[in-house]
Amino acid sequence: MIKYELDKNVKQINMFDERWYRIKDIDLPSVTTYLEVYPKGYQFNKWLMETKDPYQVRDEAAQLGSAVHGLIEKTLKGETIEYYEEMDIKIWERYLYWCNFWKALFENPTKTLTTTKIKQSEIIEIVTKEDFTEYITYDLEEKTAGTVDKLIRINYADGNTKYAIIDWKTGKNLYESAKLQVAAYAKMTEKQYKVPIDFAIIVQLNESLNKGGYRVAISTIEDINNDYLDFLAIKQIWLREHKNEKPKYRTYPTTINLDYIKNNEIIKEV
Repeated sequence: MIKYELDKNVKQINMFDERWYRIKDIDLPSVTTYLEVYPKGYQFNKWLMETKDPYQVRDEAAQLGSAVHGLIEKTLKGETIEYYEEMDIKIWERYLYWCNFWKALFENPTKTLTTTKIKQSEIIEIVTKEDFTEYITYDLEEKTAGTVDKLIRINYADGNTKYAIIDWKTGKNLYESAKLQVAAYAKMTEKQYKVPIDFAIIVQLNESLNKGGYRVAISTIEDINNDYLDFLAIKQIWLREHKNEKPKYRTYPTTINLDYIKNNEIIKEV
């Protein structure tokens, strides 16, 4: 997702480094930026060797993922989504797989949130709020931030209530680093919003999975605690390797003519 703002007063577009967040005038590397140094393992290295242009494929996959996230966010905020002819059909397919998941979550939440590892008690209600859709969470002390796809409340028949964050993934493979990512999001959400997170849920959306096109992976509190410790260790490795790294900010003009081109710097690095 490209991060920018339009400043009409000075007639410029401020472009922000997608790998960083600026919170209270402090630049924080994103959780996923830290996880760049996490070893992907044999499966990823095999794909890297066998793919003709892996970096182009990676960038295209990232663009697809951002587009799908955008459709999901609009839906959860009450907008009606329509397919248009120029849309990549893969984007629409993965969005429909998400629709399958969301439908199942409300029609049969107990079954949908039960995995081979997690056996749920009877769930009677899933509660969502628009404010907790694609929300930013951060930790100034740990120097990181990220965007959480969704926070839900789970009400059980026995009167218990639990909270879970959800992260959508659109790739064919689900890497271990995803668990560290949601663990960091869970810890930051708890600290910032004072909400106890009981589960971190990853919903994978891909045609290769099954007929419904989605698969659910759930981390428990114990998993979250362990994975968060791993994230903190990975963060320290990144910080050692990037001691002087700063975010790259640029400004673009909003009005251009030939005189402007001749007399001004077009793209400014800040």
